[in-house]
Amino acid sequence: MSFPPAVCIIGAQKAGTTTLAYLLDQHPSIVLSNPKEPHFYSSQWDRGVEWYRSCFATDSGVLIDASTSYTMARLSEKSGLADETVPQRIHKLSPESKFIYIMRDPVDRMFSAYWHTVRAGDEKRDLRDAVNHNSGYLSPSCYVAQIHAFLAYFDLSAFHFIDFRSLIHDPVEVASACLNFIGVEPIPIELQAERPKNQSFQYRGAGRALRTLMGGEKGMKTLSQAVKRLTPVFSHRLLEQMISKNIPKLTPDDREWLSQHLYGVNKDLKSLTGIEFPS
Repeated sequence: MSFPPAVCIIGAQKAGTTTLAYLLDQHPSIVLSNPKEPHFYSSQWDRGVEWYRSCFATDSGVLIDASTSYTMARLSEKSGLADETVPQRIHKLSPESKFIYIMRDPVDRMFSAYWHTVRAGDEKRDLRDAVNHNSGYLSPSCYVAQIHAFLAYFDLSAFHFIDFRSLIHDPVEVASACLNFIGVEPIPIELQAERPKNQSFQYRGAGRALRTLMGGEKGMKTLSQAVKRLTPVFSHRLLEQMISKNIPKLTPDDREWLSQHLYGVNKDLKSLTGIEFPS
């Protein structure tokens, strides 16, 4: 396989795509894009194919694009259907593409996405007000609508669906199944899992001040990488606790309220993918 990439990890946002990409990238035949999420088919299409090609270190091997925005299409208020622009573009450039789609409990995914946006400084409203006024929280949790947008251009056999709970329970086994789906030979060494990235948290006062000083999340990431290189490993967890804390638990009332927003939209998920969530 070569360019254009024949494999896309299409989401879902806040469902472990970074962890899975890290595992797959350990295989010598896998070439992960840099950045991991080029978002070419969603927001960077106008930059052209040559820009997209530059996101991969080599033209040979199994190229993988892991952009979660590909399953974040807005839904039509009238029909409830997802916009088909992304799958249409993928089919135009790479009609034989395969897709890996990790799905997390839709309510938990939405709650995590909300706090991700809060941490980035882009959301000041409380949870319910934010969800009521921004359909971008809801759309990525409407898995059935997102899948059907792709099925207008690709056969269901082109998809490998993953239950987020399986990824948490045994990430190496899930990654191995993905390699089999992609069609690459297994490697003699065992894939090494790591501490999950992109975990949801909120900044303490010191963390917010540092984030402002560093110019946002990208600056904080650069600072974090530098600190970890220059300080002993045993101190890393203590330093994290000084600037951040876990996000609040989702209350039963808010879970019920969010579930009502998603009621019915994923009713065919089990028959379509074999995966079912309580929400």
